[in-house]
Amino acid sequence: GMHSWSAATVHSQQGTEADYVIFDTVNAGSYGWQYDEWKRLVNVGLSRAREFVLVLASRAEMREPYIRALNSKLSPRILK
Repeated sequence: GMHSWSAATVHSQQGTEADYVIFDTVNAGSYGWQYDEWKRLVNVGLSRAREFVLVLASRAEMREPYIRALNSKLSPRILK
């Protein structure tokens, strides 16, 4: 029943919501932003979803300190 979708960066999604959100943690291992900024970006990305959020992340990205706390809250699945 989905008739449209859009893609955007986390920065442009502040203040918006969607029923379903796919949050790609691409580049989460980089140190381009400070810890507090990474934590804020993850919060913004995940809090946009009203119904469902899918997190796409590598094992290495899930070990990063600003994402690691999610491990206990997510149901991991591996795509092959």
